[in-house]
Amino acid sequence: MKYILAPLVSISLFFGFYSSFSQNTISFNSTDNWMGYMNVFDMNGGFQFGSNWAVQDLKTTIDQNANTITLQPNFNAYADNPGDPYWQNGAIGAKIMEASTLVEPGASFNGNDLTFSGEVVSNTLDNTLYNARFFIKALDPSNGYADALSGSAVQDLPLNGIFSISVPASSLSAGLIVQYGFMVNGINANPADESALGSIVISGPTSPPVNFNQLVWSDEFDVDGPVDPSKWYHQTLLPNGVSWFNGEQQHYTNRIENSYVDDGNLYIVAKKENFTDQGQTKQYTSARLNSKFAFTHGRVEVRAKLPHGIGTWPAIWMLGKNINENGAYWYNQGFGSTNWPDCGEIDIMEHWGNNQNYIQSALHTPSSFGATINHGGLMASDVSNTFHTYAMEWTEDKIIFSLDSLVFYTYSPSSQNMSNWPFIEDQYILLNIAIEPSIDPNFTQSPMVIDYVRIYQQGSATGAIQEAPSNLKVYPNPSDDIIRIKNFENQQNLSVHLFDLDGQLLLSTTQPELSMRPFSKGTYIVKVSSAFSSEEFKVVKQ
Repeated sequence: MKYILAPLVSISLFFGFYSSFSQNTISFNSTDNWMGYMNVFDMNGGFQFGSNWAVQDLKTTIDQNANTITLQPNFNAYADNPGDPYWQNGAIGAKIMEASTLVEPGASFNGNDLTFSGEVVSNTLDNTLYNARFFIKALDPSNGYADALSGSAVQDLPLNGIFSISVPASSLSAGLIVQYGFMVNGINANPADESALGSIVISGPTSPPVNFNQLVWSDEFDVDGPVDPSKWYHQTLLPNGVSWFNGEQQHYTNRIENSYVDDGNLYIVAKKENFTDQGQTKQYTSARLNSKFAFTHGRVEVRAKLPHGIGTWPAIWMLGKNINENGAYWYNQGFGSTNWPDCGEIDIMEHWGNNQNYIQSALHTPSSFGATINHGGLMASDVSNTFHTYAMEWTEDKIIFSLDSLVFYTYSPSSQNMSNWPFIEDQYILLNIAIEPSIDPNFTQSPMVIDYVRIYQQGSATGAIQEAPSNLKVYPNPSDDIIRIKNFENQQNLSVHLFDLDGQLLLSTTQPELSMRPFSKGTYIVKVSSAFSSEEFKVVKQ
């Protein structure tokens, strides 16, 4: 979210956790079995042919001693022959060449999460004529070797710094041919201009990945009613006494009409209504929540459905705890010492209703704020009707953004200073829906629905997840009637068993709810089992 352009008792005690798919984490390595493949297109984009090429036939140099790969624009044996019109039109190339240098790791990579990363050491490529990308692909032999990922895991290489991309196991099913690597595409080059066209040099990451595996704070939204005041603060004070920044049209309120928990989800609701507060009457209301937890370095995950309507502007984002903003929670606690953007801003997710399925992440710093250049985004699927998981990982040298485990943007300045990296102090989470001046006059109301907010930090060296919840939940808890299992319908072959504390089986079902009416007040164990794992919850009959 651009910050300024203008002036009792939910008990979820986990005795175990669902086992997950294996994880393949691959960093660039020059000793891998690199292969070459060239696709050739005409100048209008029409496909001409594709063929396996030896790596040495591509303009790719692999240096195993330095553990680097150098990518360049490509030409071929005929490119310097002006008499061959297929390749050459005078001194100008007549074909678009897409050269891929890749690894096919084999069938063992199917059915596992896959992350591919590296670091751009230098980038002098003439980006007016050529572009360089990194990718994970999953070719489908039954569908003409089309990419089963539909290009969703193909990203531009950064000018410098760390890059990373991930694909979940569910997208890498058996029978697909998994690939990861790099490509350079553009007009077939004139070898006489080779040095002027530039190159990209890539190495493995200089620092090992950080494993954020310890759940340190969360809200699972298990208790219906008002938002939990021990975890969230409603920010309602107009920062300048008249309006919010960016020309926003709403009042933020602490009313249950604008924010509440129901059926295991948080609802933040933007509404069209005349509302007077602080001497100002506005035509829209919404809510803006500040977390009462702040941290440095870690992973944030938020599973959410977004509002719809042109002019809605929902955001999941973070600000430095030290921001000098009267009315913000941490300002009220005495931490307001730094103006925006010096405090730093991390936008985990922004969405605009006039671009329905586009998701953006961004950083605002003293060197780039407002319409910042530090941003990345992608088109998602049905963001208003389907839950997606928006995530951010923040380490000492980079901030990585992902959607449903797909990494789509990494911010990693090669040289850090307070101008481009103010992210050295605690930040807190904000959840809100703003209303833009361009709001559709027919808009009435729409919610952002949030399943959970979770924050992880670095835990044990073993990598074991400690108290890491799955998407399954039991609610309400305590209960005197029905206990329901949230997200049960998304799992397969599950059964539910109710035990007393002595281990006696009281009830078994394959349905997503249990009746507690026949049982006495007290504590029980609900065990949810599949063919591969089980998870246990303490529940209370009141």
